[in-house]
Amino acid sequence: MHIHKPFLVFDPNKNKYLPPQFRNWGIVMTIVGILSIISGWTNSTGFLVIMVIIGCVSETLMAFAITADFRVNHHK
Repeated sequence: MHIHKPFLVFDPNKNKYLPPQFRNWGIVMTIVGILSIISGWTNSTGFLVIMVIIGCVSETLMAFAITADFRVNHHK
């Protein structure tokens, strides 16, 4: 699976914390993406704005969650 391949500074083979994070955030981002597509079809401005906000917040949380271990273990 692709969650076990190194990407930039992240090597899931050296860190057991990353593969579950990649899998969980992949599922979350897929759900947010599907709901965002649905919000575009519904023509509801409120739903669309909410999905944009949820997308931005979840992307930020994902970045912090995935880099948390890197920051703790490699910060000198």
